[in-house]
Amino acid sequence: MLGGALVDSASWRWVFFVNVPVAVVVAVLTPRFLPSPARRRAPFDLPGALLATAGLALAVFALSRAADHGWASVQTSAPLAAGVVALAVFVRQERRAAQPLMPLWVFADRDRGGAYLIQALMGAALFGMFFLSTLYLQNVQHYGALKAGAAFIPATVLMMAAAGAMSKVVNRVGVRYLVAVGTGTAAVGMLLLSALHSDSPYLTGVMFPMMVLTAGLGTTFVPVTLAAVSGVDGEQSGLVAGVSTTAIQVGGAIGLAVLATVATTSTRHAALGASLPNALTHGYTDAFRLAALIIAAAVPLALALLRLRPGDDSPAATELGRALPAPAPPATGSPAAGRAGVLAPVDPAAVGILERNVDDGQMRQRQPVRGRSGRRPRGWSYRGPPAPRAPVLVTVMSVSSSRTAT
Repeated sequence: MLGGALVDSASWRWVFFVNVPVAVVVAVLTPRFLPSPARRRAPFDLPGALLATAGLALAVFALSRAADHGWASVQTSAPLAAGVVALAVFVRQERRAAQPLMPLWVFADRDRGGAYLIQALMGAALFGMFFLSTLYLQNVQHYGALKAGAAFIPATVLMMAAAGAMSKVVNRVGVRYLVAVGTGTAAVGMLLLSALHSDSPYLTGVMFPMMVLTAGLGTTFVPVTLAAVSGVDGEQSGLVAGVSTTAIQVGGAIGLAVLATVATTSTRHAALGASLPNALTHGYTDAFRLAALIIAAAVPLALALLRLRPGDDSPAATELGRALPAPAPPATGSPAAGRAGVLAPVDPAAVGILERNVDDGQMRQRQPVRGRSGRRPRGWSYRGPPAPRAPVLVTVMSVSSSRTAT
């Protein structure tokens, strides 16, 4: 609603400017409340940063121009091909860099790799829903910016409530089925939005489908985030969390470019024999159908790739419990002194198994022991205290748009 109020009272540009003072306050307060880790020198992967930025920017630029120039035109295909090449060179650079910006080993684990794919699909669905629904409310239903912002409140509240509930349920159910059910529910909600008409009522045509969609996404957030940051110790947790956030943002940027292009192209074709509101609605609903297919693709990915689950009473897990010794206290003055978790040698039969506690619930998964790039050395297993209760991370988006004409 704040975004709508700013647009109505000032200008749409204030939606971007309002983030600046918030960022300044966070930057000032961060050193006071967050401990600073020990500083160490490391080479910065500048080539990797430039390649990743150029590749993604070119890809999004090309996808956003397809509606105006066509998919086969040079204006679209040339930057798209250049973006793909830049991203391919980026992967090669990360394989060879001494200190890669995004180490490729983070994708080797099936849980993490699957979670990143699912988060990218979720980003495309979430960004697309907010953007296209805002356009529909303003351009077809003629809502003002403030009224359009208020229209998202029920769906946003339900998404927050669902995410909060899942932080208590995930330890008993596991991540696989929660993510599959959540993304499947979100796909149903997106499909319901594709049934909109130019005169659809708000309660049944807009609010209910959006609540179904956000309930599904809220169900998915916590379990998929747990899978995305699983299988690493504290030293690597920041890295995998950053990749998790990047997956959502990249999926949202690319997905939104594709969905907006589909909506514009479909609207242009429908405008030849229909009124402007009906043509716009036709374009938005076609984009919603594609978004439903995108988020539905996360269901088989969750069932096939996600394995993180509550405690396993199988014989293998029992043998693991017997093989793990009690952690030895760190020697005074050693690097491990004062740390909550210590590295303790384990029996060879237990090498390669990671035991991880989440919110006092036993969640175990098989995890290869890593020995390079700062990862756990072979023959050692990280043992620390139970992780705190999984936080609920809710991204509140406010998308406003000026009224457009096709």
